[in-house]
Amino acid sequence: MVLSDSRPSEGGGIQWRRLAIIGIDLAKQSFQVHGASADGSVAYRKKLSRGKLLRFLASQRGCTVAMEACASAHYWGREITAASADR
Repeated sequence: MVLSDSRPSEGGGIQWRRLAIIGIDLAKQSFQVHGASADGSVAYRKKLSRGKLLRFLASQRGCTVAMEACASAHYWGREITAASADR
């Protein structure tokens, strides 16, 4: 349920943030990804292409991934589950 997200700090190093959930807004070609910490604060917002989504999620530690209920959500749910099982 908790993952760490690396973000550049002011000094150029890495700042680690604790995340509880990643929300994904599904679309045909690009996806909006929103990371939130356990207290609900925004950790990041990213726009990712279809090809980069699974690579990005595979680079994260385990947490809850939420997305809208639509036809493609079942497909992406299976893909994300398979990618997490490969780690």
